[in-house]
Amino acid sequence: MPLRGGPFRRAAAECGLGAAGRPAGGAVRACASLRRRAHPGAARRPHGQRDAGSRRGRRGATAAPAGAAAVSALPSAAPEPDDALAALRQALPTGAATAYGADHAFIPWAYQGALLAEFARSRGIDPAEWLGRCGVVPGQALSARQLLSMLAALQPLAGDVGFVVGQLSLPGHYGLASQALQQAGDLRQALRVLCDWPARLSPLLTPRLVESADELLLVWTEACGAPPSLQPLLVDMQMSAVVAMAQWLGGGRSLPWRFSFNRTRPRELSRHAAYLGPAL
Repeated sequence: MPLRGGPFRRAAAECGLGAAGRPAGGAVRACASLRRRAHPGAARRPHGQRDAGSRRGRRGATAAPAGAAAVSALPSAAPEPDDALAALRQALPTGAATAYGADHAFIPWAYQGALLAEFARSRGIDPAEWLGRCGVVPGQALSARQLLSMLAALQPLAGDVGFVVGQLSLPGHYGLASQALQQAGDLRQALRVLCDWPARLSPLLTPRLVESADELLLVWTEACGAPPSLQPLLVDMQMSAVVAMAQWLGGGRSLPWRFSFNRTRPRELSRHAAYLGPAL
């Protein structure tokens, strides 16, 4: 479970991290690696095609059983971007991550705030009491610190909040960034979109993508100084989000992810295995 060995060393070297794994944006919290399989299967379901009973966005598909057949998610050449991705590149600064502070209210309520509120309602949690403890009013723009406080208030009430909310969060309903994810030609392109626009798609942890001919390595680093008690939840949430998105892009097939976490191994791994798979 702790972040050690080859994947972490490669990520540290290629992302410019020191021996302690601390870039300018914060400490490395986790990484996920995916190797190309020998089978060049289709990496993307045709637009509009969905599995029976599967809906992505706020309501996501349940993780596939471990050991399901995997398909290639690494194309030899990146496809041309679709309309939403082209519009996103025109609307936002190219190649530069948007800077934001922990107290900058830049997150529309309809994005991550509404997703957490929907989860709370599904568990019978009184929204007035829950949000009152956080000092948050429904509908307001949220800062990263307020979003963290909302998650912290849910954590003791629902131990699986990170995994469940993560599964529902991508592609999500975050404007053009979500449309670009939905229109990605393959997983590599989708992960590039995720890393290009973290303020919209992953405001609490910053993803970094390391690519090679036969491997993708996704590294998660701190974004807004989350307290230590919340860092495992955030990592579980973002890992679950990427796994569910990749499964959706692959037409419901599970991919051979391997995960490393920069924390003490928990006593119980059943939730990690259920949502992420056994390769931890």
